[in-house]
Amino acid sequence: MMETAVIAYRVESLEKELSLVQNMMRETKASIEIMPLEIMKEMRKLLTAHQSALIQAEQTEVSKLRSVVDVFMAAKEVSKSDEEKARDEKRRQEKEEEEKKKEKEKEEEEEKKKKEKEEEAKKKEEKEEKGKEKEKEKQSKSVKDKAANKDQNGSKKGGDKLGTTLKK
Repeated sequence: MMETAVIAYRVESLEKELSLVQNMMRETKASIEIMPLEIMKEMRKLLTAHQSALIQAEQTEVSKLRSVVDVFMAAKEVSKSDEEKARDEKRRQEKEEEEKKKEKEKEEEEEKKKKEKEEEAKKKEEKEEKGKEKEKEKQSKSVKDKAANKDQNGSKKGGDKLGTTLKK
């Protein structure tokens, strides 16, 4: 009997140990099941915080980029207006140059016409002078011829009245 009592006691203590181990297993199992949930909750919190930080950083970056783009667009508009002003100035200068060229060409034409008129006037003067010289030569020839004729006539009659004869 004692042996049965010892065995019964041992069985009881083993049962108690078994129940303790089972309780511990249940607690461990529960904590194992709870732990992933807690870890997941913490991870969600961290992810949410990280996402909100990323979103805020993106928004900050986007606002910075927008301000840079706005500045760039404003500068581009200014440069466009500067380019348009430069084009207008260039066109105006080209028109002025064309007008100057036209005026210069007109002046050259007028100068050319003046020179031609002067040349024509010189030619006319030269022709008139040549004509006058020819006329004078003709007159002097005619005078010489008349004198020569008189001389010839006078020598036939005995000389001219003054006693001078022209020699050729």
